[in-house]
Amino acid sequence: MCGEGVPHFYTPKDVDTKCPFGIVGTFFRLAGRCVPLDSYNMETDEEGLPLLTECQKHSFEDMYTAPEVASAFDALY
Repeated sequence: MCGEGVPHFYTPKDVDTKCPFGIVGTFFRLAGRCVPLDSYNMETDEEGLPLLTECQKHSFEDMYTAPEVASAFDALY
């Protein structure tokens, strides 16, 4: 997601777009940091992934705290 981390083919097709339950998810939600990637209206490639140039318009924290990233981490680990 956004060109960093685990290759896309290792991430599930059904990543969650809602903030995860638990302490971290609650903290991110209360801090207003758990915002789905779709809400940024970024241009995407043919696979539906955000273009790297679009991702770079936002801070690392925006992308890292997105629920899709948490869902991908959960699926991986």
